[in-house]
Amino acid sequence: SDPLVDTIIDPVSGIGITVTASGASAADRLVIKDLRVTGATADGIRFNGSGGSYTTLDNVASIGNTVSGTDGVEFQATTLVTDFEVLNSDLSSNANTGLRFASFVQVDGLKVENTHLDGNTIGFSVYSANPSPTFNNILFTDVSISNNTSYGIYVERMNNATFDGLTVTDNSSAVATGYGFLAYLRAGAFDNVSFINSTFADNAGTSGCCTDLSFGGYDASMLTNLNISHNMFSGSSRYGIYINSTYADAATTHVNRNSFGGTNATGAVVVNGTPVTPF
Repeated sequence: SDPLVDTIIDPVSGIGITVTASGASAADRLVIKDLRVTGATADGIRFNGSGGSYTTLDNVASIGNTVSGTDGVEFQATTLVTDFEVLNSDLSSNANTGLRFASFVQVDGLKVENTHLDGNTIGFSVYSANPSPTFNNILFTDVSISNNTSYGIYVERMNNATFDGLTVTDNSSAVATGYGFLAYLRAGAFDNVSFINSTFADNAGTSGCCTDLSFGGYDASMLTNLNISHNMFSGSSRYGIYINSTYADAATTHVNRNSFGGTNATGAVVVNGTPVTPF
């Protein structure tokens, strides 16, 4: 985003942009491009009603929306969101979350590519209900999630999700227990999640705990077919990877060909509190 040439929205109060419409199809998309939203007192961009399907944000900056509770982009859509993209964008330095999905929002198809989710309270968050609504077909590629004061990423549901080329560093500076990526899955059967070619470092909270990449849950959830490979873990987090096998099936979990450095006081890979050899 270039403030010298892009459209700038700096609202006096309220939401910067409210979107209630969608594109017609993958070939006939709603495209929001070359736009900067800043200084909103509610969310920078909010999708309500039937908004968000077949929609692309390209070269969009929703930054510096700093009133308490304000997100860069928030979804409160009440219909299924299909095929939403965030490309080449910056959703940073917001009071709450860079990109947030409310607990009732259903998604089938989310792509985030070459985008920054830095310097918020949380970079990316997905909340859930019981039973868990659809959150399916997720792809993050070359995304920076750094310097968020709470968690880098917090998700309560995901299926068929690939996180490729993430940079998850220096999150959790304002909380005692820190996480780079916390999957705290709720009330559902979740499957086929991969983390590849990514970098995790220094996501410890102020107490020195806890984890760069963590998997747990509640309300009878289970994650199967988890793949963690070709990633780099370093820095001061107590654990590189933590897996609670009550919620993430150890038999279908594969952790291999990763690089571990730094202190990792308890262990590089820990399952149910016990350090293990990567498998």
